[in-house]
Amino acid sequence: MTRAEATLDTQLARSAVGVAATELARLGLISILPAATRSGVAGRPSPHLELKPEGAHVIAVDVRADTIELAAIDLAGSILHQERCQMAVREYPPREALLDIADAIKKTIAQTAYLSPLCGIGLAIPGIMTQDSAIARTVLSLNWHNVPIKSVIEERLGQQVAITVGHDATLGALAEYLRGAGRGAKRLLYLTSQPNGVGSAMISRQTRLYSRGDHTLQAGHLNVNPLGAECACGSRGCLEIYVNGRAISRSLSMRKAGSPDKIRQHLLTLDPGDLDKFLASDCIGALRIGLVSLINTLAPDRVVLAGALAPIGELMPSLLREVLAMSVVAGVEPVDLVPAALDQDVLIGAAEQAFESLKLDPARVLDARISLATSSDLRRDRER
Repeated sequence: MTRAEATLDTQLARSAVGVAATELARLGLISILPAATRSGVAGRPSPHLELKPEGAHVIAVDVRADTIELAAIDLAGSILHQERCQMAVREYPPREALLDIADAIKKTIAQTAYLSPLCGIGLAIPGIMTQDSAIARTVLSLNWHNVPIKSVIEERLGQQVAITVGHDATLGALAEYLRGAGRGAKRLLYLTSQPNGVGSAMISRQTRLYSRGDHTLQAGHLNVNPLGAECACGSRGCLEIYVNGRAISRSLSMRKAGSPDKIRQHLLTLDPGDLDKFLASDCIGALRIGLVSLINTLAPDRVVLAGALAPIGELMPSLLREVLAMSVVAGVEPVDLVPAALDQDVLIGAAEQAFESLKLDPARVLDARISLATSSDLRRDRER
């Protein structure tokens, strides 16, 4: 992007953009490159502004029932370091589990300290949060209710950097909207199948509002069979009973719950008879009903299928066409039904949220990190 393009996009005065660019360059977040001279073009050439991904990083954490995923992610959304920790989160009292998660974050911070200044920590939680994202109101897969996630993590880590907490599917939707299959959508519906449930979120281009924390979209609890099995929420026949990762794997006669990659590989090996059996299963029947109901109710212009649904979206286009043909809304306005483009959308979305404080006030965040590092060096020198 040139400085002239930045001026046009931001609607700021050219001098203001110049001052901001100089400050961002001082902080190591962008490079200001000499303008390329072009013959026959009137006016002074504009300098080129280029993001420096290595200027800062955040730690993103995806919390699930039996594992946590941790990653260091740079300004370009690239994963620089990633690890999975087996942790029976659901089996422990919430506070004890959160302290263990904080200890794992501490370890990752130490392992990645050499990368660049750490500017935030973002956690993704599979449940409904309060509007300020400080308290988990209900996390069915973990059996958590009214858990003060942010304060417990801060208690263990201190408040050296901003800590954000968000709904995992909402963060996955944010990542796809900014960097993946949702780019350019006006109203994006995101639906993901995880081993124990189904997550969902909506993002509107007009507001870039990715769901209020206290009114998170819960499409997994859309009722697709009133006489169906009982759900953890207390209702019966919820969508997530039929299309969670384990249910999809069972419908494919896989020996155990498979990752999206394994489900994809299995779908590629199905013979026509097994494929017809899968298409006639309760799993696909519920998915049809759920998708048609959601499209008719929410009127998205794009639906992104993620997690264990992504390989279905990729390899079964006839099913997607059938769903769209059943929708009255899709018959009037075009709706794209597509697989997710990002393998780690939840982690990348958690990183996007963790970078918010840096985007709002980069000088305050980075100058504070430099001051903190200097103080730590002086303290170590005194201890020697």
